[in-house]
Amino acid sequence: MKDSSKRVVGAIIVLVMFFSIAGSALFYTQVQQTPAEQPKIELQQITERQLTNQERLLILQSGGVIIEYTYKDLNYTKKTEIENFVIQKTEGKAILSEYKSEEEKLNFIGIDKSNPRAAEVRDMVSANTSTLFNNFCDLVLAQPAPLDCSLRTLKITGGTQPSPTSSAVQNSTQNQTAQNATQNATK
Repeated sequence: MKDSSKRVVGAIIVLVMFFSIAGSALFYTQVQQTPAEQPKIELQQITERQLTNQERLLILQSGGVIIEYTYKDLNYTKKTEIENFVIQKTEGKAILSEYKSEEEKLNFIGIDKSNPRAAEVRDMVSANTSTLFNNFCDLVLAQPAPLDCSLRTLKITGGTQPSPTSSAVQNSTQNQTAQNATQNATK
């Protein structure tokens, strides 16, 4: 009996180990698949149709900008200007959706930085190229930011920021000069 009870206990231990390994493997694969994987939508940078709501959501969630150009009568000059802007300046961070509609519109759509759960729509129908670029840079959240947007930030701030040590040296020099002037005035 001792041999048979040892075999039964051994068999139970083997079964427990087998089921724990199988359960762990099953649990691990379910955990791997549980996070809702967002479907990847392959879009060309310029589409000649209206985007679906799912496409819009994916573009905005990725930090990109939707440029929506609708027209009643196609203006080839404006269409070419907008397409060139998208291709040359946005570094793939914007999708242009252009299609025929009842009215002419040029909207830039991006995530509102003050309320990340909302989209911000900017009307650009009468904007020039530099205004288009500045508004694109304001709306794009995708990282890394396009190089030209980063350069624009440097130009706005004047290129370089003073280092904290140079400010401290300048402040101490000003303080020293003020102290000397006070001492001279009292003499």
